[in-house]
Amino acid sequence: YKGFGPAYEQPTDALARVLRFFDLARDRHAGRSIAAVTHGDLIAFAILWARHVPVAVESRPRLLECGVIDGYPTPASLTTFTFDPGGDLPRLRYQPTRLPRPKDR
Repeated sequence: YKGFGPAYEQPTDALARVLRFFDLARDRHAGRSIAAVTHGDLIAFAILWARHVPVAVESRPRLLECGVIDGYPTPASLTTFTFDPGGDLPRLRYQPTRLPRPKDR
């Protein structure tokens, strides 16, 4: 996203897509669990939003303070956004991937 002008999708545009999905999922499946698969940028932007951190490329280092211990959502990691009834911002849980290390030969 860095260095690309407004003709290209910006972090706030990507976040807007995530928030539309959250609203749709909450409206259609209230009280239920929903699974979604996406790439790390959308997860990173949603995590920043949920923690009241500005959604911008420059905020990426702040993912650590948001609980993303690897500094960026890892492939196959699980991030849970739990919305309480009447709440606007979700509770957040990030679970990084724990891949087995290759055996020494």
